[in-house]
Amino acid sequence: MLKTLKLVVIWVLVASAHQRGNNHKMDCTKRERLHAVRDGILQARDWHANERASRPSVAEWYAGRSVFITGGSGFLGRVLIELLLRSCPDIGPIYLLMRSKKGVDPKDRLGVLLDVPLFDRLRAEQPAALSKVRTVPGDIEAPSLGLSDADRQLLCAEVSVVFHVAASVRFDDPLQKALRTNLQSTKDIVQLARDMPRLKVLVHVSTAYSYTNQNPIEEHVYSNTLDWRRALQLAELPAKDQKAIDFLGPKLRGPQPNTYTFTKGLAEHLVQEASRDLPIIIVRPSIVVTSHSDPLPGWIDNLNGAAGIVVANLKGVMRYVNVNLDMALDSVPVDVATKLIVLASWSKGLGLQLRALGLYRKLAIGMQSIAPFMREFTFIMKNQRTLQEMIHPSDLKTLDFLEIYNGRDSEEQMVATMVNQMRGVLLYTLKEEFNVEKNSARLRRLGWVLRAYHSVMALLFFGIVAVLYKVISYSGDAARWT
Repeated sequence: MLKTLKLVVIWVLVASAHQRGNNHKMDCTKRERLHAVRDGILQARDWHANERASRPSVAEWYAGRSVFITGGSGFLGRVLIELLLRSCPDIGPIYLLMRSKKGVDPKDRLGVLLDVPLFDRLRAEQPAALSKVRTVPGDIEAPSLGLSDADRQLLCAEVSVVFHVAASVRFDDPLQKALRTNLQSTKDIVQLARDMPRLKVLVHVSTAYSYTNQNPIEEHVYSNTLDWRRALQLAELPAKDQKAIDFLGPKLRGPQPNTYTFTKGLAEHLVQEASRDLPIIIVRPSIVVTSHSDPLPGWIDNLNGAAGIVVANLKGVMRYVNVNLDMALDSVPVDVATKLIVLASWSKGLGLQLRALGLYRKLAIGMQSIAPFMREFTFIMKNQRTLQEMIHPSDLKTLDFLEIYNGRDSEEQMVATMVNQMRGVLLYTLKEEFNVEKNSARLRRLGWVLRAYHSVMALLFFGIVAVLYKVISYSGDAARWT
């Protein structure tokens, strides 16, 4: 028995030693693999850094190039112009498609559009830069963009970069109008681009909500309920058929919540087909809000979308908004969006492999129209992250579109975005001072006025009830006496 026990102990000791040897070998193998992975990552990082440095920077690539922009008079368009001029000092002329408005011709409108605080930094740093901005009379709703033959020839001879930013962003536009503005104009832009021998890239600015029936939304074009060619036939029908088209609209657009998202999705299909023989890239910003910091914090020039809601809340007109604080705020500062757009044009112009980037009439109607977007979407943005890694070191100072998120979680960034939104609409749209105490005191006064109003109404209500009670009681007593 003792002998057997000794043999068992010896066997256990030998097995343990053998296992330790195997573990040691496994640890060595695992350590070697980890070292190999680390070395591979470091080599890839060094190679990637060298490759980034060997590419021309955005400023170098844009040097001498002429640019054509639709929607240059809009919120996003103006910030894009400022960014191009400031970050690319040697850029060529920037042509803006612009129509006459309220009897003011495009050249006179241009002076007004550029005379805003948005361009103050550019004026200080590069006084002559704004002279590169030129107007081309036209209209995205007119046939062939309303361009004259001479202007069309000028654009075709000089332009190598096109930004199609113009669109109708109203959610409640009649279907025919939305088709002409968002789809027909895109077709006209593509036809113009085909006649540009020097074209390097056409950037089509779409929206992250082109396919709200999808979740998550990835970086490719989804199928639509209607072919874009058939949709254009609807746009060409006479005005007398508009009511019939609007009646059929909900059926035609299927799961899309409004004519805006529907027509933007159709335009993406058109662009996707054109990309077979044209250098085209799609950028999909989310809800574009006030600037974060570049060239100044809080810049905004309109009361559309979120800005209108912010103003209504600040002024006490709208006291309640349906929100879910546990959901992400799907918005993007305008300076982040424009940096992404410029980088997208640069990457496509260099031939880098990216396909698509993920980037109210009345309050009651407005809130109803934005309801489909007040839920949380998941956007897959692999190409956007890849683009960030491609930025040339010399462009990081002016075009790093993710720097605002450094060191912040999503909640902190949400709060910062909303503060900028409030500051911007007060300073640049309402022309008022951004004073937290003053605005808080005003909202408190409005609150007391509202409480007083409710109290008076309650007293009136109870007074009327008391009078009615007395009348009924008197009638009952009179009936008994008779």
